[in-house]
Amino acid sequence: MVNESMNKQRNESYKYLKKAQRLEKIMINSSNKCSYLMVSGLKENFWMSEIHMEKKKKSAK
Repeated sequence: MVNESMNKQRNESYKYLKKAQRLEKIMINSSNKCSYLMVSGLKENFWMSEIHMEKKKKSAK
């Protein structure tokens, strides 16, 4: 059960990462620093949740 919800959460994170990467390409073409920072924040969130998942897995064992 825990594993299922973790996978669901990870899939959500990947969706955000993909969105962030798409946005990033657009941002590189336009020079909107504010939006670029927002995208960087999205990616940061993704990696933080990945690290959090790993910790959860380890503590579950």
